[in-house]
Amino acid sequence: MAMSNTADIIESWNRFDQEFESGRFVTKSHRRQLLSFLETVIHTMQNWTDNTQSRLPGFRDRIAHVSLTSDEGGLNLDMPATRITALSERGKAAGQMFVERFGPAQIGPMNWNNHRWVRYRTAVGAIEEMLWRIHLAWTAPQQGDVPYEDWVAGTPKPPSYKWATNQNEVAVELTRSLAEAAKSWATTKPSLVDGAPRPRPEIRLRPRV
Repeated sequence: MAMSNTADIIESWNRFDQEFESGRFVTKSHRRQLLSFLETVIHTMQNWTDNTQSRLPGFRDRIAHVSLTSDEGGLNLDMPATRITALSERGKAAGQMFVERFGPAQIGPMNWNNHRWVRYRTAVGAIEEMLWRIHLAWTAPQQGDVPYEDWVAGTPKPPSYKWATNQNEVAVELTRSLAEAAKSWATTKPSLVDGAPRPRPEIRLRPRV
């Protein structure tokens, strides 16, 4: 587990050209290197979001790495009972560490209060950047583009997803308020991004799961 706010920031990566054998690393054959490379590509496709998210402050302190050998986990469906019990004990130990870290005792510097504060510092920095982008989009559209304020007000009519009754009035009021808040927040100095935890996150629209 990360033991400080700056731990586990570096990128994680996996070697695919070597394997551990008889207590030492040995170079794989060209065929095994190719297969390992393709396996790594698939692994990256499946896990790149989780891997990048795991580097974020306020997330990495909630992750415990439980090491496995090549005979444990994954597709090893015929593990003996003793090995399964050993894995369970490792998981139990990781769970106990989380209880000690985030429970009432709050043992160590990476406790619940620190977690909440890091999440807040991370969030307000990201919100500031998002609000600045909203302010620019609202007040300075690209040349030839219809200003959002005109579209929201209904002149000209938006090309799709028409407003329901009175929605446009609410949208104009709320969006103007948001644009003003964005201008005020984004132009206030010092910037809340300064000194925020690294790496900085970004607020993105994603499909709701």
